[in-house]
Amino acid sequence: MHDSDYANQLGDHLERILEGGADSLEAIVEGLNASGLEPPTKGRWTPDSLVAELQRLGA
Repeated sequence: MHDSDYANQLGDHLERILEGGADSLEAIVEGLNASGLEPPTKGRWTPDSLVAELQRLGA
């Protein structure tokens, strides 16, 4: 998957999670882990991996 495709998928997931009421980094991470979208490092999202990925993507 290309970075732009991945960034779009991540953005779509984040939008749904935030619209669903997530109001903390931990809640967003929980939502991402429930969504099935893996971080680039595989495994599960953590607050650190989410922050690092958003920085990498320039968000």
